[in-house]
Amino acid sequence: MGLRVWPIERVLSSRVTEREATFHCVAGGVGGALVTVTAWAPNVVRCRLSAGTLPGTQDLSYVTGSPDPRSSLEPQGTPRGLLLRTGELAVEVTFDPWSLAFGDPSGHLLTREVSDDTDIAGAWVSPPPGFEAEGTDQVPLRRVLRSFETLLLDPGDHWYGLGEKFTAFDKRGQTVTMWQSNAGGARTEEAYKNIPLLMTPRGYGVFVNATSKVVFSLGSRSTRTWTIDVPGDSVEYFFIRGALAEILTAYARLTGFPSVPPRWSLGLWASTSALPSDDAAVRARARRLREEGIPADVLVLDSYWQERTRWSDLAWDRAAFPDPERLVADLHAQGFKVCLWENPYVSIHSDLFREGVEGGFFLKRPDGTVYTAQLWAMTDASLCAIVDFSNPQAAAWYREKHRPLLAMGVDTFKTDFGEEIPEDAVFHNGRTGAEMRNLYARLYQELVFDLVRARHGAGVIWARAGCPGVQRFPIHWSGDPHCTYEDMAATLRGGLSAGMAGLAFWSHDIGGFVGRPTPDLYLRWAQFGLLSTCARYHGTTLRDPWEFGEQALEIFRRYARLRYRLIPYLDAYARQAAETGLPVMRPMVLRYQDDPATFGIELQYLLGDELLVAPVFNREGRVDVYLPQGRWTDFWTDAVHEGPKTLRLAVPLDRLPIFVRGESLLPLAPAMSYVDEREADPLTVEAYVTREAAFTVHREDGPLPLRVRRHGDRVEFEAARAPVTYVVRLHGCAGADEVAAEGAVLPHLGSDADLEGKALGWVSGSGILTIKARARRIRATGCRFA
Repeated sequence: MGLRVWPIERVLSSRVTEREATFHCVAGGVGGALVTVTAWAPNVVRCRLSAGTLPGTQDLSYVTGSPDPRSSLEPQGTPRGLLLRTGELAVEVTFDPWSLAFGDPSGHLLTREVSDDTDIAGAWVSPPPGFEAEGTDQVPLRRVLRSFETLLLDPGDHWYGLGEKFTAFDKRGQTVTMWQSNAGGARTEEAYKNIPLLMTPRGYGVFVNATSKVVFSLGSRSTRTWTIDVPGDSVEYFFIRGALAEILTAYARLTGFPSVPPRWSLGLWASTSALPSDDAAVRARARRLREEGIPADVLVLDSYWQERTRWSDLAWDRAAFPDPERLVADLHAQGFKVCLWENPYVSIHSDLFREGVEGGFFLKRPDGTVYTAQLWAMTDASLCAIVDFSNPQAAAWYREKHRPLLAMGVDTFKTDFGEEIPEDAVFHNGRTGAEMRNLYARLYQELVFDLVRARHGAGVIWARAGCPGVQRFPIHWSGDPHCTYEDMAATLRGGLSAGMAGLAFWSHDIGGFVGRPTPDLYLRWAQFGLLSTCARYHGTTLRDPWEFGEQALEIFRRYARLRYRLIPYLDAYARQAAETGLPVMRPMVLRYQDDPATFGIELQYLLGDELLVAPVFNREGRVDVYLPQGRWTDFWTDAVHEGPKTLRLAVPLDRLPIFVRGESLLPLAPAMSYVDEREADPLTVEAYVTREAAFTVHREDGPLPLRVRRHGDRVEFEAARAPVTYVVRLHGCAGADEVAAEGAVLPHLGSDADLEGKALGWVSGSGILTIKARARRIRATGCRFA
């Protein structure tokens, strides 16, 4: 028995309808292949290459969306084949020899299939589009093992996405495997979140719709081509033309847009860490957070809310937590939400295990017995069974185990694990672990997320594993990095890659997970974490800020308070994520893809569009910051820089480099102990404006658009309405002759302290003009700008 590659060679016949073109082809001389090109949207086509002469089935799919009803194919004959246009995309089909080429309507080539990527001896370096089959001389095609698509790698291509990969952000030159793993940190190509979506700033992206182990060779096999390698007899992918942001939105239309999590989930999540805990310890942590003036919204009770060796039976350890109902109620009274850890593995020592065995609710071995394994590395973890979410009865059983917890007031769950499904496990739906492993996270997280949303009206979980579609169930965190600066940098690379794979809500463990961070590392990681989309501290040792000394406590408090002031800003971008699929934390290239200097930037990011954040990854405080074209203002000093420019900085331990983009408004809430402790009144609007800037915040009574215009020495602030008092701070303005609100002149006061005690007025100093009034329109004239 030998292996043979069967390339797609030529077209025998073709058929074109309004939406789909089908090509019957010869493969490997004597075999057949079927290729379909389907119009999915004006800028998206679905391509499917199948061995044989009949279309294969795609009953396991990540795609939940439907084709755009406006999409259609416009065929045009060519001397060599057929040109298919969709409005924003052109696919050229060459009949003999077979080839697909993708371009824009004007004829500009984006990429094309490559069938002749060989060495000088004629051996393939990259496989041609086609299949690898098992066969003999008598039966040359017994079984198709793998399917390939190989496309031209342009010298200008840079590749982003593919899930939460901790390797270099630009994936060019890498071999990247889509296979869920308990990655055990952030040091290898293995990942907790594997999402077969990738894109290049040259103007296209590809999403491979396969739940099995897909391998991308992005210039690692050959410098000329990149290859998609999929087990089985077919490969299906969506080719998307557009800018990077447009590709992310198109992907969300295919697999689902993110949900907007509740506003409180944007606050700080404080964990008991992976350590034994009890009622007294949880209460002490809650009390200390409030006493120290550290705002926080969520207390995460990790695995030890349950009995040792009985995880995850979803039952309180009544010895450690004798009255959990009272505990939850008391924490709610202090403004805290409660999150309980779980995973989908049930200890053989648990009563839940016996129920699951009797009901047939667990994955099976090929011989029909329950599949048990040591699936995670905690000292107290035992052999476990794995809940089979493909079984509707098992899913209903598991769902019911959560209801008593939700009924007592538990707000959400940390849905840990779900990556290690054995390849030979057998599911209720007849599939194996090899087919279901990558998909399992979505089944698990959707069940818990929907429960939480049904109970509380808004859904949020805290999840680790990831695959296409889980962006609908925020929030996801980066797993278990070690406590080093190098692992902190790798974590950021993972987060940026996750964002470019559609995960809009991403977080990580402040301080790292494995070990105990030094105070300086803890603070640098806290600055990064508190200026990320979502924020949580957690580890194998305690991560409470008071554990790292008075200096750490004071600096942590300062950044936690800054985060809470930024809640209106973060909430606005959370809502934008739900509409566009764009991540809240953004790689520089996502917004500045026309600037080649951003292509390799992986150690800084944009938080929203207005804030550029550059974490520090060394004890010395050294950091290089790239500022793209435009005006950038240092958030701390108000120093102005004109980009493009690279700053080489040395910053003290209490300083995280943050820069505000020109023509920006930054809405800030007043200080709070927890999100929505009270109304955001007054609402501060930091204005960095030379011409005009706008921003929309969201309140319970609807969106609230804000705008600032500057005309020479006159500045106008306008709000859609005035439900609160506005404090407008004009940066770069040394003073004014007169300030009026709704036409009434405001008093000029002597200091910020004077203004704080007044309902309205204005002051100037340190290059900032500050105006306070409850008014829709405010005007300053005679302004003096630097």
